[in-house]
Amino acid sequence: MSGTTWAGNRPKAALNELGAVDGMDFPTGVTRMDMHCHSWASNEPVNRAVGLVAADMHECYSPPEKVYDQARARGMDLVTITDHDTIAGGIELVNRGYQDFLLGEEVTVFFPEDRCKLHITIWGITPELHEEIETLGLREDVYHFAAWLAEHQIAHAFAHPLYIQNGKLGAWHLERCALLFKGWEVINGAHSGTHRRVVEQYIDALTPARIQELSQNHRIEPLWNRCWHKAQTAGSDDHGLLNIGRTWTGVLGDHKSKVLTGDEFLRRVMAGRSIVCVQAGHASLLAHQLATVSAHFVASRRIRYTDARAQYLTAKMTR
Repeated sequence: MSGTTWAGNRPKAALNELGAVDGMDFPTGVTRMDMHCHSWASNEPVNRAVGLVAADMHECYSPPEKVYDQARARGMDLVTITDHDTIAGGIELVNRGYQDFLLGEEVTVFFPEDRCKLHITIWGITPELHEEIETLGLREDVYHFAAWLAEHQIAHAFAHPLYIQNGKLGAWHLERCALLFKGWEVINGAHSGTHRRVVEQYIDALTPARIQELSQNHRIEPLWNRCWHKAQTAGSDDHGLLNIGRTWTGVLGDHKSKVLTGDEFLRRVMAGRSIVCVQAGHASLLAHQLATVSAHFVASRRIRYTDARAQYLTAKMTR
């Protein structure tokens, strides 16, 4: 895993004492989870984001059980799936009794003032809480959504905070997000490593005085205690069964023993006690993911081909 680095709320020296060497030898007592990945249930047309011709090509074709298997094979103690505005993929694993699985979701929300679009990942939810997002219309108003998170004390993170999704995200929105959300995704494995440095610098500059200044400027009360001390997360944002488990969030247990439950893991993450391990994203990695999604799209239509040569070429492309 070349290019892998450690970050988080613990000094580097402390991590070295625990046995972290080049991000490969995991510290004793660290519980790990890739907190951002997708399954076939993230089925919005990918052409909306990248302008592809195939209007019905979905953004992910990964079976939920294969997402789980790859995460476990790469050393994840806990597994989640954070599909876009649905829990359909994750609920398959819940209903089939998969162990150490936390139901997650990547929720699309908007600022009501200008329809600026954000993604917020949440974990440890129930089907009932997922339904509330829809029935209460929380996606349409980021302020109501953030208040709902705080009311239910739901573990969450502002996903890829520097990714401008619909051309509207600016400093004004980020300042408000600093007041609304406790958790921020510091590292997204599908995005450039330069994003990480900027996000970390932004978070490090948040002090009690700065939060008070933002609160006065925007006339918004912080929704979380010690709002300047952000919960930091990392995840692969995998869409193609390529990088699951290569970017993850870790929590150190007491006395170098692993955290035993998903609830305790999330509590420690939200308390700002996490570390993150990353294989930084880059352009070729993103291109690889898009090519993989395209290959699976073609493969999903292989049954339509009657020509043997076309079927052979499709199978080769998929492999």
